[in-house]
This record gives sequence, structure tokens and C-alpha cells, in this order.
Amino acid sequence: MTRNYHTPLFLNEIRELLHEYLVKVLVDATFAEGGHGLTYAKEGYTVLGIEYDKELYTISKKKVQDAGVACTLVNGNFANLDTIVKKTGIRRVDAVLFDFGISMYHLRASSRGFTMESDQKLDLRADSTAKYTGRDIITSYSKEQLHECISENIESIDTGRLVDAIVSYRVKKGIARTSDIWAIAREFSNSKYVQEAVVRGLLQALRIEVNKEEENMKIGLQKASSLLDGSGLIITITFHSREDRLVKLFFKTSKWKSVFKKPLQHTSYAFAKSARLRAYVSN
Repeated sequence: MTRNYHTPLFLNEIRELLHEYLVKVLVDATFAEGGHGLTYAKEGYTVLGIEYDKELYTISKKKVQDAGVACTLVNGNFANLDTIVKKTGIRRVDAVLFDFGISMYHLRASSRGFTMESDQKLDLRADSTAKYTGRDIITSYSKEQLHECISENIESIDTGRLVDAIVSYRVKKGIARTSDIWAIAREFSNSKYVQEAVVRGLLQALRIEVNKEEENMKIGLQKASSLLDGSGLIITITFHSREDRLVKLFFKTSKWKSVFKKPLQHTSYAFAKSARLRAYVSN
């Protein structure tokens, strides 16, 4: 039996949105283990799921087949949303859901270095067939490139000094695993709090860079906006301030209006304290 790692957030809130805006066909652009898409397919919605990670796609494909519901799952990147929808032959889409970031599967089961809780290879690819890894970036980027990559992910820390620590460490010992990131953090500061912030921030920065997350977010949101052509619903879940800010800025200058005065927050789980739900409809 396949173990479920994902705990879908805002299920009821999204369910209410789908009902209120008369959604029949939903694109779950970040399908993962099907926490959202498969749930709504079982409730009668027609769902097109898109999953970038080939490994996770294979796992979820079996779940979809076993469920026997109106859910089509495609292995692809939501940056190619328009092309994927066209190839499936779906003529009408009412809503697009984005659950940005990485899945719990990546944190708990992929062994690719997403977690700071255990020593793993510094891979950080959401798609294991992608060309470059986190190790490639942290060992080959110049000081200027590293500074640009990590400066927005670690607040209240001297990024210049941290970059110097990274470069010094990689010259002396090389960087290949998450344990090396912890070693850099310990050399950078004696404070456990600072060390944890450094490790968390570095892993996040490298992950974003490896997977081109922000670039793909912008493209995906634009593709969803064009696909729905001014009539439909776009729902986003973000997990850190950079993601949330990117979503806000995208819709601030668009024809879409926010459904909520403020983003909804999730307080049921400790891991979800930073999660934000936003929804937009055509203005």
C-alpha cells in the first residue's frame, strides 16, 4: 500500500470556492499526491492534474487509476499549462489551482536534500531528471551569483559574510550534502537559532534556483490567466513570503480581483503556519 505524505490544506475553503463559482472542470497544476485534485475528482469534478516530478507522477498515476474517477494526470510543468490543456483535448477550464512550493513527499521520502532534519545528498531537484542540482549551484556559482541567489531567503543575516563562509568551506572541504550546509552554518555562528535560519534559508534558496520556481510561477500564473480568458477562478496556496509577494504583485496589475480581503491562513498544523490561500476572479 502506498503511503500518503501529503496533508492538503484549505480543502473546505477551496471546496466552497468551487461550489460558489460553479466550477465543473478544474486544473490542479501542482497535483503531487493528489491531496486536492483527487479529492475533488471523487466529489464529481472533472480534474486535469499536472505533476512535474516523474517519480511522484508514477506514484499518483496509480492512485488515479485505482480511484476510477474523472481525473486525467499529466507529467509536465505548469509553465506549459496551455500546451498541456490543448493536448488533453479539454475545451473548457473553469478554475486553476496552484499549491506552490514542494510537497511533503519531497521533504519526507525523496532523499534529495529538501529537509534539514537528516543528512542527504544536496540534490534539491523537484524533477529528478533535471540537469542541475543544488550541489552544482553552491559549488560553481561566483560570489556575486551566490549573493543574489540567497539574499532574499535569509533575513537579518549578513549575506556577504555568509557567502564568504560558503566559498571558504567549499575550497577547503567541498560541498555535497546537507551536513555540509550545517557545517557552514556552525562556522558562521555559534547561535543555534541563527544556524537553523541559515540552513533553512540556504536550502530554500538553492531549491528555488535549481527548479526555477519563481520564473515558473510567473509563467504559470500568466498561462492560467490567458487560459481562463477573463472568466474563471484562479486559486493559489503559498508557503513563504516570496511566493506570496509574487502572487500579490502579479494580480495587482491584472484584470483579476481578489475574492478575499486578506489571504486566508491555516492554523491547524504547525508546518502550515506560513500558508496563505488566495483566490482571484475576473474583474
